[in-house]
Amino acid sequence: MRLIVVVALALGALAACDAPRAPRPKLWTLFDVQALYADGAGGEDGIALDGGLPGGVKLEKMLSPADATTVVARPTITEGYNGSYFTTEVWSHFDEVWLQPMYIPVKAWANGVPQPLAPGTWIFSVGPRSGFYSPFWQMVYFDVDENTPTDAITSVRQVLDGKYPLHFGPGRTVSLVPGDVVGPPGDMPTIPFTTGSGWLDGQRVSFIDFGKATFTWNEQAVIDELPIYVLLFRTPDGRLVAPDIQTVAGTGPPGSGGPPAPIIDKELRYAAYWRIYTVTVPASARVFSPDPYLQQKLSDAGLSGDMIIDDYSADGLAYANQLSGWVAINPDPASGMAGCFATGGGLDPDPSNTNSSKCIWLNSQAAIEMHIDPSAIRRTDVTVTCPFVTIDGRPVSPIK
Repeated sequence: MRLIVVVALALGALAACDAPRAPRPKLWTLFDVQALYADGAGGEDGIALDGGLPGGVKLEKMLSPADATTVVARPTITEGYNGSYFTTEVWSHFDEVWLQPMYIPVKAWANGVPQPLAPGTWIFSVGPRSGFYSPFWQMVYFDVDENTPTDAITSVRQVLDGKYPLHFGPGRTVSLVPGDVVGPPGDMPTIPFTTGSGWLDGQRVSFIDFGKATFTWNEQAVIDELPIYVLLFRTPDGRLVAPDIQTVAGTGPPGSGGPPAPIIDKELRYAAYWRIYTVTVPASARVFSPDPYLQQKLSDAGLSGDMIIDDYSADGLAYANQLSGWVAINPDPASGMAGCFATGGGLDPDPSNTNSSKCIWLNSQAAIEMHIDPSAIRRTDVTVTCPFVTIDGRPVSPIK
């Protein structure tokens, strides 16, 4: 009996050694993307490859491979509107991302509004090489004399040791970035792209400021996440692929039906922190692709010709640019022009449409949850910082 027990224990130990290891949490920032480019990686190379997203997040979706300094505006759709965002951080296998304090010296208060000591005096508590880093900060104001030199307090340790009065303020999305990531992208000069520098452990550090009102957090200081959907297609050879088309940004927790986004300072405000969900579209789905360049990209991704709609009614020309890359789930290829693409009226991008004579577009969280079987919607282990910079063709003005 003792021998059997010993053997059983030994076999159990061997089985434990062979058991798969838990995935290791990993964070990538723009510092990491630049380092990967410097080591020879290309824009098509991906990160977070083991997080459940086919192909991971391609480097070219964060920084341009042409110069490794230009942040790339990526297209998305939300509530039936086209928009775009920057991707500045990617996490894999992080169940939670935390709020961190950012300290701001103030010389006075005017009607309850803090008057900062000077530009460039923000003090960040966690750097991008830490697993605790996030670009989601709570602004913590501390009172100083108005004659305080701007380089007198440059670390959190100095703030805490100085026992300055602290005043806890709102949240703000500020990504720490390499110093050469400055200015707006050359092809999108109208984007309100605010850069600056502050302090981290006594050293200067550069940042991009996306403003307030782009995230919330719970009592444990965990950042609330919203879903952003990546549409997957099954190729003729059976692979699931994520072609380079728009994501669909949600407006509420999964299963909420996609409530309207809040309006703050007279503008729709969308989240900056997202959990990626994949959506395996039905076999009937087609990508509307009037653009030959997009057609080639879809073909390169493995989509067959009948999955790409490049033939549409002449009176739908007005919709061509707006809907390029959108996915409809109800075409009828037997009709010769794929059903809903046969008339301009059929192309109407109404996100609440359920009329099968018109295109039913996957252009909102509500549309995805209404028309896609829940089993085809999968949570990944990848989260991203993606602050909106345009919506419906207009720049998003950060709340300062």
